[in-house]
Amino acid sequence: MEPNHLLLKSQANSNEAEKQIAFLRSKTESKFAATVMKIDETIAAKEECEEYVTLRNVRDKPSDKREDLHAEDADDPMMAAEYAIEIFDYLRQLKDSTQLNANYMEHQEHLTWEMRDILVNWLVHVFRRFRLLHETLFLAINILDRFLSEKLVQLPRLQLAGIAAILIASKYEERCPRDIDDYCHVANDTYTKPQIISAERYVLSTLNYELSYANPMNFLRRISKADDYDIQTRTFAKCLMEINLLDHRCIKYRPSQIAAAAMYLARRVLGRGEWV
Repeated sequence: MEPNHLLLKSQANSNEAEKQIAFLRSKTESKFAATVMKIDETIAAKEECEEYVTLRNVRDKPSDKREDLHAEDADDPMMAAEYAIEIFDYLRQLKDSTQLNANYMEHQEHLTWEMRDILVNWLVHVFRRFRLLHETLFLAINILDRFLSEKLVQLPRLQLAGIAAILIASKYEERCPRDIDDYCHVANDTYTKPQIISAERYVLSTLNYELSYANPMNFLRRISKADDYDIQTRTFAKCLMEINLLDHRCIKYRPSQIAAAAMYLARRVLGRGEWV
């Protein structure tokens, strides 16, 4: 083979190699550029996330730099401490939608406030006899008052409305609600089981099945965290909130105000000092 021919072939191979090298270089550079872009996007997303967390922590942090009341529950999944702020924001919204009409008795033709207070006293008796949760009692009274705000009730049916209210509340709050026969018995068989079931349906339909309620026990429990769970103060405060149920003049106050006032008065009476 002639030398010139070999030289041309060598140059052709060299050009082909350079083209392959250039192709590989461009492909590598494009992959590198894409990788760098992904890294930049990841860093930007991370910085944005960190900025959000920082802003949230600043917002959630008490202005007086007190320790987070739910920090001790962070490792308990049952307490849902990470949702505490959202939960209480929701309860504050419920306070407006479930706030009672303090003058609803004006449109009741057959009832008086005294009759209502007597029924509430009887419901407290049922609450203690059945050993129900305090949440059940407060929800039952709220259901009763909301129902009386919407419907006219005659005196012979007032106790039936109260039974329906506490039955609904027990199903909503209790782990093992009492049977309807127990409520028939506690009412001295004044009403039959079908009557109670019918009343339960009527009350639920009147309230549009909206049972969510900013229960004062939720706020008292949160206040108790700041009080280091003083059992005497908390128990006394719960008793004061029960007494509050018997006085219709307290209907105008919000659940959070009732819980705060009960805790404040309990601390003053028990000599626990001022509460800020």
